[in-house]
Amino acid sequence: MKRDVDLQRLILAFIEEHSPPQGGLDRSLEIEGYDQATVLAHAQLLIEDGYVDGKVLETVFGPVNVAIRKLTNRGHEAIAATKNDTAWQKAKKTAVDKGASLTLGVLVEIAKLEIRKHLRLP
Repeated sequence: MKRDVDLQRLILAFIEEHSPPQGGLDRSLEIEGYDQATVLAHAQLLIEDGYVDGKVLETVFGPVNVAIRKLTNRGHEAIAATKNDTAWQKAKKTAVDKGASLTLGVLVEIAKLEIRKHLRLP
């Protein structure tokens, strides 16, 4: 499987939108245009990387479901930094232009820098 940072961003936004205050999701994790196995595999990466607090239910064939408790603070920061589509696209372009890896962590940091520049913050 090839990692898809756009899908990871969509999953984080989905969780933010569909998480009631008591935790969990108010509907099953589905992202339009992506098959369920790919969505689950990317949700697993987000859990492993500390963006999402949850558990992966898996078999020898891979994840079969995820139980999402909530976004972590890191997940909320990632959403805040990447919510703006222009900043997100610019972060991806900057990463490619500089030869950096297209990981969610790298893109979040670049997006934060772009926001700081836009706001003329040090």
